[in-house]
Amino acid sequence: MQASYFLGLNDVFTNSSWGLGDLNFTLTYGYLEKWEQQAFPGAEVIDYSDTAGLFEHEVLFSTVYRNGPLTVAYDMNWMPETRLEATGDLSEAMVPSATFQDVQVRWAFENQLELVFGVDNLTDEFIKYGQGFDSTGTGTDGAIYDAIGRRWYVGARKTF
Repeated sequence: MQASYFLGLNDVFTNSSWGLGDLNFTLTYGYLEKWEQQAFPGAEVIDYSDTAGLFEHEVLFSTVYRNGPLTVAYDMNWMPETRLEATGDLSEAMVPSATFQDVQVRWAFENQLELVFGVDNLTDEFIKYGQGFDSTGTGTDGAIYDAIGRRWYVGARKTF
């Protein structure tokens, strides 16, 4: 389910003579009731829902502020505590919840040049599974969680 809302700040603060810009909010909620698989006919049906990567609940939130050449974006992805595996010895092992946040600032110049500055994984969130349970060698699953940690970037874009 997704909900979006656009807010023109000059529509809210009507007495302002300044151009205050616009805010756009987006909230996305995902719910997975079940994710069943059967290896072959007659085999046990296994429900993989609520395991790492197949979260029962997941929330994504983003907001973008725009005012002339300035754009500021914030993204947040929340993943709940979940089981490490659906079956076997690790079916009771839990992976903690995580919230990943990213921020980006852009400034567009009139000569079709745009400067970009951002921080991914702002709070340096890291989910450690333990040794041997990942495909990246980092102690986590990079396809689901951030395996790199906080990172900063600066860039420029030029269009012709």
